[in-house]
Amino acid sequence: MLILDTLQSNYNRVNRVSVQHSGNITNYVFNEKELKKNTKNVISAVIGKSKITNDEIKFLANINTNNKVINLQSNICDTYGQEAALNGLIDQIKTECPELCEVIQKSVKGWD
Repeated sequence: MLILDTLQSNYNRVNRVSVQHSGNITNYVFNEKELKKNTKNVISAVIGKSKITNDEIKFLANINTNNKVINLQSNICDTYGQEAALNGLIDQIKTECPELCEVIQKSVKGWD
């Protein structure tokens, strides 16, 4: 979960991310003014962590760009497979919206 923890932290931040909790969902919402400044096409972006059951989790992404809305989701995983599932979602973001992936990479300390 290092990626989400780093996105919401105070250091090495390119784009601020606020955290919103609603029931079984935790949303990491990217600051829209900073997205506008750091990208050409991304209007808004949210990465969500959804707790399906006590043992099952899924990650979701909703990305609005100038020309399309992108909805992505990871595989359902248990608590031990969260990192792999989140990395899978980041790979999907990299394919579907490289600009947002670049912002995430610049924002996360220790990105490989």
